[in-house]
Amino acid sequence: MQSLNELFEKKENRSLEIIAKENSEGLYHGKHKSPFHGFSSEFKEYTHFQTGDNPRQIDWKLYGKTEKLYKKRHQDERNIQVIFVLDTSSSMYFPVENTLKMEKAIQWIAIMCHILHLQHDAFGLVLFQNNTITETPISNSKAHLQRTLEQLEQLRHSPTKPNETNFSEGFLTVMESLGKKKMIFLLSDLLFPSSEYAEFIQACRSLAFRNNQLTLLHVFHPSEESVNELKEGQQITLSDLETKEVVQISNSVLNQTLQQLKKQIDEEIIYPLLQKGIRSRKFNCEKPIGLLIKETI
Repeated sequence: MQSLNELFEKKENRSLEIIAKENSEGLYHGKHKSPFHGFSSEFKEYTHFQTGDNPRQIDWKLYGKTEKLYKKRHQDERNIQVIFVLDTSSSMYFPVENTLKMEKAIQWIAIMCHILHLQHDAFGLVLFQNNTITETPISNSKAHLQRTLEQLEQLRHSPTKPNETNFSEGFLTVMESLGKKKMIFLLSDLLFPSSEYAEFIQACRSLAFRNNQLTLLHVFHPSEESVNELKEGQQITLSDLETKEVVQISNSVLNQTLQQLKKQIDEEIIYPLLQKGIRSRKFNCEKPIGLLIKETI
């Protein structure tokens, strides 16, 4: 039996425009009064820290030299520009019964675009489909928002079929066009060959080096980390969405393999990026979209 949350979030019941409006109301409280505030600000001067001021503004390095509390004062430089990069390879459509990974990723982007439009901040979208890169212009107009939602809606309702998109290679190709001084949100399940890890990490670091604020949203479904509904030793049949290769594997071996893959992604992708100051957030697609937004921005 479906839960109330599952019934409420079924994609055939509500359009992306409705989902975006409903979920953005509680997050938007005026221009730049949001998690996006502060990225496009530049340092202006130091002022004395007073009781009631935000401790986050304290310059602790200066305190170490002077033993006095000073805070940094910033001034807005310009409106921010945000780019959403979405992995649309076949693994993002797992599990095929509900395609929750792709559905929640699309909903998340739609809500963020709506918030940015309200804030008068520009946004763009990059999609990788069948080794073709689709980039929308960076804009904030109402027409641009509508076109972006329509594009996401089309992707949302497109038939689920094997997609041979090489996401890591496509990301390397589009990297240079993303420019400088932007907020970039990269949504992917990171399920590509380990031989491509090094190039992917280098591409992410290059974006950060060009004064971009990059956030990696690691999209996953809990069943990709462990399978608990089967009895110990029970066999399960798996089919590769792209190659159509079919294998049989026991429950225990499958869980061991899944844990090894999770550890490999954490150690060889997530941790190296964190060490370079690149943000990473877990994106559990089974969670309600409102909670996902609060956890990831």
